[in-house]
Amino acid sequence: GPPGTPAVTPAATTAPATAAVRPALQDVIEQDPRYVVGISYPAVANQYPGLAAELRRYAEAARSELMQAVHGLGTGKPSAPYELSLASTELSATPKLVTIAADGSTYTGGAHGNPLVARFNWLPGDQRLLTAQALFPDAKAWPALSAFVREQLHAALSQRADADEMPPTE
Repeated sequence: GPPGTPAVTPAATTAPATAAVRPALQDVIEQDPRYVVGISYPAVANQYPGLAAELRRYAEAARSELMQAVHGLGTGKPSAPYELSLASTELSATPKLVTIAADGSTYTGGAHGNPLVARFNWLPGDQRLLTAQALFPDAKAWPALSAFVREQLHAALSQRADADEMPPTE
């Protein structure tokens, strides 16, 4: 290979490559009288198999939770179909960092659905996710980070409630 390319024995590449090969991410639309599933992926994710695997894992975990609730219905049918809606979109893609937003919700009965919110920051050069733990490895930082995030979420919720003119009881 080119200079700087590590030498790899055939035995080392055959087994992991075979195990790691997965089909490209494809959008999912499923409808049934008891449930609806809609999952979409950005095209950029298929350029990075490790990122695609992380997005697939997240979506499959959400789908698995929905299907557990559907199976819990037995032969019954909900008054409104259970639902999983998950859209992953590209926020940015540079040679150093690819950021994907996964936003959606699940509904398994009740007054409203549950939000799904995740962000995936992929480092193409390292072929790995950039995690919050990697950014803030010192456990002593987490209480301050948590307090800051909580304050920001409360402020956003308050602004949204005011904008939507929600009654105080809601």
